[in-house]
Order: sequence, then structure tokens, then C-alpha cells
Amino acid sequence: MATQGYEFDREQNLLIADLAGKMSSVGIFLVAAGTLSLMVAAVSIGTGRPGPFVALILAGAFFLATGIWTVRGGRAFRAVVDTEGNDSPLVMHALNQLERFYTLNFWLVVIYLMTVLLTFAGCPEGLG
Repeated sequence: MATQGYEFDREQNLLIADLAGKMSSVGIFLVAAGTLSLMVAAVSIGTGRPGPFVALILAGAFFLATGIWTVRGGRAFRAVVDTEGNDSPLVMHALNQLERFYTLNFWLVVIYLMTVLLTFAGCPEGLG
């Protein structure tokens, strides 16, 4: 006889469904923002100003990647609610998408903090 995996109860499924909906909505917004940023970057290529172009490309890539991971995580959490007998693997898939999102954010924070520290280290006068 095959053993069925863990199943969440009704209250837990409601919480997971709410999270899934919010993740999908935020993810769609991030994908749209990333796509728009990349489109504006493409249009701005001919301006001769590389600063805004680079910033738009970086922002677009960040929003697009995190948006895709957030949508995928939301879909996996939604599948937990919509299916039976598959909760554990689906939760692990959703958590994998969240781990990617937070790994990227972790390294962006590290890069930001290093940049701030190096900036102040190279400025003998300090802020004043």
C-alpha cells in the first residue's frame, strides 16, 4: 500500500492560498516593471548617456528575475492548495524559488554595504 504524503488542513490551505495570490500579484508587477525598464533602456541607447542606460538594465534584470521567481513560487504554493498528495514536493519547489529571490537580495545587500564602506574609506574628510 502506497503512503500518501502530508496534507495541509483547510485553515492552512487558506493561508497558503492567500500567500500564493499575493506572491503572484507582486511577481506580475515585478515582471512588468522589469520589462518596462528594459524597454526604456533599449529606447535610451541613442542618448549618449551610459549612466541611465546601465541603471535601467540592472534594475530591469533585477525586477525581471525576482518577478519570475516570485510568480513561480506563488504558482507552486497555489498548487499545494489545488492538489492532494503532493504538498511536500510543491512546498519545496516554492521554497526553492523564495531561496533564489533572497539569495540575490542577500548578495545585493552585501555589495551595497561594501560599496558604502569603500566609499567612506576613500573619503578622508568623512561626510562633513
